[in-house]
Amino acid sequence: MRNERLEAAMAKSDLSPQGLAESVGTSRKAVDKWLNGTIPHLKTQIAIANDLEVDRLWLWPRDEVGVAAAREEIVRAWARRSDCPPDYWWKLIVDAKRDVDILGYAVLFLTENHPDLTSVLSELMKNGGSVRIVIADPNGQAALDRDTEEGLNGLLLTRIQSSIKYLRPIVEAGASLSYQDAPMYSSVFRFDDDMLMTPHLFGIPGKLAPLFHFRRIGLGGIFDQYAAHFEGLLAHATPQSPNAVTTLKKSVRPQETLENQSVTKERP
Repeated sequence: MRNERLEAAMAKSDLSPQGLAESVGTSRKAVDKWLNGTIPHLKTQIAIANDLEVDRLWLWPRDEVGVAAAREEIVRAWARRSDCPPDYWWKLIVDAKRDVDILGYAVLFLTENHPDLTSVLSELMKNGGSVRIVIADPNGQAALDRDTEEGLNGLLLTRIQSSIKYLRPIVEAGASLSYQDAPMYSSVFRFDDDMLMTPHLFGIPGKLAPLFHFRRIGLGGIFDQYAAHFEGLLAHATPQSPNAVTTLKKSVRPQETLENQSVTKERP
């Protein structure tokens, strides 16, 4: 759909497509696309609005801008989390200065892949940064259900227990650690205004599920949606003390549970 408002503002300012292109540092072809309905990047929108002396949201109404901003927040995507190299994660970790939020069932891969994680996050907290970690309660029903779903026969619960051990030095350095016992739906890893997110697919291990990199642009975008997801689970989670030691209860293993259900159904 033709952007008649942009066209009218250019005419009022006596600015040709070539003139606008030169003013904002782009090509004539890009300006033609904007006139035909393509929405430019946010920084370019601001530059155009300033040049034409009009309100940016008059040129591009909020609903349309919201769609464009959501697209811009998606930086990269991988078909599997394991396809994203550890160095990509590490750069986001070391570049964080304010906020690191970690949400997942076990998140053991973080400490396995990054042996210097404790020192980096400790330094961030010394400089006034915040580190908040939320993992599944190893004795909770949600972790047991997920373990059953993936057919792990207790391995997920063991990985959570191992993760607690390796996360303890980070917690002792000032990070908060909480256990939650609700369906998680997605794992979230926030590093200031960057975020990595993995949706939890039925029966698929986290490392084989897709991974998305979001970068926050403005209010109410994809980044903020998943940030709210983290805050919601954190609000219902149980804080743990740095010296707390969680021992796995001797509960029925998932495979045994399924077998018992089968036997029960066969009884007259």
